[in-house]
Amino acid sequence: RVFQFIPARKDDLTWTMPYLRLLLGEQDSDLELGDDVNPEILKERTLNSLIAIITAMVEAYPIIFAVEDAHWIDPTTREFIDLLIEKSGRLRLLDFITYRPGYSFAPPQSENVMVLNLARLSANESAKVIGHVSSQLELDSQVVKDIIKMANGVPLFLEELCNSLIKQASQQRANPSSTAKRKFEIPSSLSDLLGARL
Repeated sequence: RVFQFIPARKDDLTWTMPYLRLLLGEQDSDLELGDDVNPEILKERTLNSLIAIITAMVEAYPIIFAVEDAHWIDPTTREFIDLLIEKSGRLRLLDFITYRPGYSFAPPQSENVMVLNLARLSANESAKVIGHVSSQLELDSQVVKDIIKMANGVPLFLEELCNSLIKQASQQRANPSSTAKRKFEIPSSLSDLLGARL
């Protein structure tokens, strides 16, 4: 199925299939492992198979290769990403890799590599997010300040807090007699918020 994304050169890539099957946990009778093939050589050939397939794909059309939460990856995946980054400058390929602060990624040195450190949102930026996400609500300034303080500049938390307030407002509109005065309850943490949702 991988080859359905590659309009040309399919025949040139048949050598990769045994390694892909092995990577997916399938045994392949076409893969002849001689005495000279140790785990390190097998890993190298498997990584080269993946690179060959991606190279063929970008010859047909440009692609984005996205890796989220790279701080969780294993050493072999990291080795593959480094290898791909090294080759990306010659390919129509954009590698997009995200990871948390504290993780040492140190991508290969290249003029094609750009590292962007994203800081927490400022109070003004947070207020803009709140205004955008909860535009249908009339939040007083104290509620906005409470949300900004609680979220501490984390975009996901800001968005989820606003969504929580939108849901509360919707429930209050559905039951207007249950609340004399609209009052929003702001969850104390992101885990509390997600826990309540679950």
